[in-house]
Amino acid sequence: MADVQHIFKFAGPPTTAPTGSGHHWVDELNVRTYLSKGSADVTDWVLIGSGGLPSGGGVGQILVKQSGIDGDALWVNQPGYSDTANTLAGYNSSGELARIPDWSYNNTNRGLTGSLTVIPNAGGGNSLNALTVDFEPAANSPAETWNVFNYNINLDPNSAGFTFGTDGNAVLLWANYFSHQGTGSIGSITFLNNNFGLGNGTDPISVKGINYAMGFGQVSANVTVNGQIQGYGFQPSINAAAILTQNITAFYDYSDIDCATPGYTIFSAGPQVASISNNANFTGIYLNPTVPVFTGNASFNAIAIAGTLGTFDTGGYQGITLNPTISSVGSFLGLNMNPTITTLVNYAHFIDINPTVSSAPNGSCTGIYVDMSNCAGTGHHAANFVGDVQITGDLSFSGALSIGALNAFASQAIVNGGGTPSTIHSLVSSPTIAASTTVALGDTIGVNTAMLLSVGDNAVVTTALVGLSALALPAVVTMGIGSTVDQVAGATFALSLDGAAGGGTIANLDLCRSVAIPNGITTVTKCVGYKFDLPFGDPGTTTWGFYASPTSHNYFAGDLLIGGTAYSDDVVTNSSIALEIKSTTKAFMNARMTTTERDALTAVNGMQLYNTTTDKLQVYAAGSWVDLH
Repeated sequence: MADVQHIFKFAGPPTTAPTGSGHHWVDELNVRTYLSKGSADVTDWVLIGSGGLPSGGGVGQILVKQSGIDGDALWVNQPGYSDTANTLAGYNSSGELARIPDWSYNNTNRGLTGSLTVIPNAGGGNSLNALTVDFEPAANSPAETWNVFNYNINLDPNSAGFTFGTDGNAVLLWANYFSHQGTGSIGSITFLNNNFGLGNGTDPISVKGINYAMGFGQVSANVTVNGQIQGYGFQPSINAAAILTQNITAFYDYSDIDCATPGYTIFSAGPQVASISNNANFTGIYLNPTVPVFTGNASFNAIAIAGTLGTFDTGGYQGITLNPTISSVGSFLGLNMNPTITTLVNYAHFIDINPTVSSAPNGSCTGIYVDMSNCAGTGHHAANFVGDVQITGDLSFSGALSIGALNAFASQAIVNGGGTPSTIHSLVSSPTIAASTTVALGDTIGVNTAMLLSVGDNAVVTTALVGLSALALPAVVTMGIGSTVDQVAGATFALSLDGAAGGGTIANLDLCRSVAIPNGITTVTKCVGYKFDLPFGDPGTTTWGFYASPTSHNYFAGDLLIGGTAYSDDVVTNSSIALEIKSTTKAFMNARMTTTERDALTAVNGMQLYNTTTDKLQVYAAGSWVDLH
């Protein structure tokens, strides 16, 4: 059999029957068919053969015995021929009326139905039941709908621009079922592959919408699409023994739209579900692939969002937006990740934010922003971390901070502060001074738990107030050859009275105070308010255990012992002693002064000194100085 190809043209009823010559109905079908759709009267349906037709009877007519319409009246000019309802007949090459094999008339859809057996040969480009249909409506037909199977449709190529199917769908293109279970290889298979063309680029038309699966096409200028453009899915079943040589794209969108669009949604789902059954759930996007092996540099992107975007005016960019409205819920997880990794070769960033902002004149960047102010009740957490947290950069809090374990490091060069100490706020700070650098007024305070001080070779740092001071345990100092620093403090306790304050009185100002609070249960054998120790040796040329440089008062409510052995005989002999020296190598030395210096004192009974003028040990008793020897 040769190609089976029909071209139907729907217009008004023809005024005269077309003519032609020569046609073989039974041996082969290679025809171009002209059908007019005017009324239900099937005598308006005529055929044009590729050659002339024999004369006699209803020349040129395709006859349909149609049930429910005029009975056998349609066959009145064909004596001697009868057939079943909805069959199709015509004149053969012998001039005899005969049934057209494998074809029938569909009374419901008013169309032809063919069942053909085709024996392929070595030729190419065959079309089986492929119809090219020209729709030329003779009047407005807003309710018109045609179901077309494997057709090439040309809509309105020559008519005067009448509307067609605008009340709904103008044309529905339906799917084919294909099965190849033989042994021979075949070419590619395409299901629902629609290639559409809308508009001539000049005349404005309106299209209600475009609905397709795997669609390709072009929308020309002056075409207004008044409905949605929708695409749909993909679900093949591929046997393990099959061989795939190209990548699979289950759903893709690479549209090329050169005009402005009021919005663009690649995937949108809005189902209306009355309820979700018990122990069930609703999943918006579910990705659960099973890929046993990734070869070489292959990777996996569950959801990848990229793109090249131009300039925004007042609008913004939102990568992933979650805005549900929930009446009541037992628990809520906005973003839930539960990865199981057997072997981690390099690193894992479960949330990786690495923006590049070239200019931000009107605001600041926040990697993660959480606002819990609209949550009723108490006990809410903007972030809850179980495990270590590492932060590189500044960290600020306007509310309470509770930390179980935290590691943060900050390095900062020492600069001239003009008399005001610079501060480094970090759990671990590292003030540095480069080699061969001189910095004056370089007072720096590391507000931290450890300070790592690094001074380069031949660097010189001088300070005015607190030196290089670390509120730290410990302060680790690295000095280069030839470098000098005039003052380093392991810890500094400072309270600043604001010079711009209006006044006020502080009854007691404690720069450093240690308080022990007993619980009535725990026994403390020895309580030490302050202890100075050098377990690794004495680093200083001269070392003071306690050093008070200002001429200020010093007060002890208890007793004072100098000497003795720590934690052995480190208390005074008895409670009647206020001051005691325990030593076999060191003695107590009185104040030494001249008689003139002595007489300048405001003496009180019991005062004792050594007079260097008379070389006498003296005590003030009963209102005068008395020699003790």
